[in-house]
Amino acid sequence: MTNDGGLMQDRTAQLETEFINEYLVRFGHDPEVVRRSDDPKMRTLLREATLHASGQLATVAARARLLEDMQHGNTGNLRRPRR
Repeated sequence: MTNDGGLMQDRTAQLETEFINEYLVRFGHDPEVVRRSDDPKMRTLLREATLHASGQLATVAARARLLEDMQHGNTGNLRRPRR
């Protein structure tokens, strides 16, 4: 029996880092420079990027649960969108 929990945490951490980097680059910043900076504006930017990453990870997790439910036929809680 293997412990996939550590692997999943590593992948989640990597994905979080990618979302943070993506956010920082989108606003014209080098992620490594932002991380090393003591400038309060850069610290605020890094917090904003972290919040963005958290939201993105929540979206990924929700989609994964939805796909898993669909694969196992557990679609009873799904409703059709209103027209």
